[in-house]
Amino acid sequence: RYRYVVDDTGLTLTASASVGYVAGYSAFIVGDNGPERGVFTSGRADGENINGFQHYQFGLVADYSLNKLFNVSNRYGEFSVRGQLYYTDGISDNTAATTQLWGGVGIQLAY
Repeated sequence: RYRYVVDDTGLTLTASASVGYVAGYSAFIVGDNGPERGVFTSGRADGENINGFQHYQFGLVADYSLNKLFNVSNRYGEFSVRGQLYYTDGISDNTAATTQLWGGVGIQLAY
C-alpha cells in the first residue's frame, strides 16, 4: 500500500496490491464437471486438497477532504468523499476465482 497526499488540495490517493493464497480449503477447488472456471465443488474425488495462489488484486482509493473544501475544523472528525476502484483476477487454474472490476463512492467520517 502506498499513500500520496496532494499538498494543499485535500486530495489523498492510495494505491494497493494484494495476493490471496489457498491452503487446503476445498471451497476454492475447481470442479471436474466442466472446463469453465468458477464451478465450485466440495472436494476432489481423489481426496487431494489444492494449495496455491488463488487471486491478485490492485486498487486505487481517492479521498477528498470536505473539511478542507468547506474550511471546517477537524474538531468533530474528518469528513471526506471516498472513491474506490479495484481489479481482481485469478492466478491458478486449479483454484476458483473470478475476474472483477469493482468500486464505489461514499462519504466517510474518521474520528
